[in-house]
Order: sequence, then structure tokens, then C-alpha cells
Amino acid sequence: MKGLAERPDMAYAGAERRGSPRLQASYPVRIRFIDSTGDIVERFSHTKNVSSSGLLIISADAPEIGTNVDISIAIPAGSNAILPEAQLDAAAVVLRSEALDREANDGCSRQFALHFVGAPSVSSHLSMFD
Repeated sequence: MKGLAERPDMAYAGAERRGSPRLQASYPVRIRFIDSTGDIVERFSHTKNVSSSGLLIISADAPEIGTNVDISIAIPAGSNAILPEAQLDAAAVVLRSEALDREANDGCSRQFALHFVGAPSVSSHLSMFD
């Protein structure tokens, strides 16, 4: 069965109803959280889209819904930039998680939505790569 994203005839064509419009963007992201066994988990992946209130990440796996995470996103200087210029750091919570077709998504089998908790901070120091 095809999902709605694969069926343009079924796509929603109305106005954006979200509080914050989404920007389709693939930025490197580091996710840190404490799993159900109490271990600190660190994963690197990339965003699928971002907004002022949260982001959608695609990854090989996902934290459980309701998990609090710390994220760092590498932000490029411009649309043609290769190296990141700044890093956005934020606390967030996992709102939803969905399975993906691994072959159609660069080997990623999950996508999960995060909602920022508090205001993100931006720094020119790229500590996520330390």
C-alpha cells in the first residue's frame, strides 16, 4: 500500500495548518538521550525538515515517544556551503515515530518528530564534532 506522500492525487492541497511552517532541509544532527536501561545513547543522523518549533529526523532507529533528547544541528553558511558555520543546540521531546522504507530512504528505517522544549541556542563553536 502506498503512503499519502507517494500518491499526489491524495496529497493535502490546503493551507499549512501547523503553527510553524516546515523547511525541507537535510542538516547533520546529533541526538543524545537516556534509554530505558539508563544508558546514555548518542546517534548521528540528519534532518528531513525543520521549523521554529521542532524538526523531523530520519535515522536507523528512534528513541521512544515521550523521550527527552538533547540535539545539536550543524547549520551551513548558505545553500551552497559544504562546511557548517554554526551549531544549534536544543532540548526536545519525541512526539511521534514512524517506520520508513529503508531502500527509499538511504538505509534509514525510522523517522521521528521532535518538539523543542524551551528556546534553542546557536553557537559558532561546533562541539557536536568533538
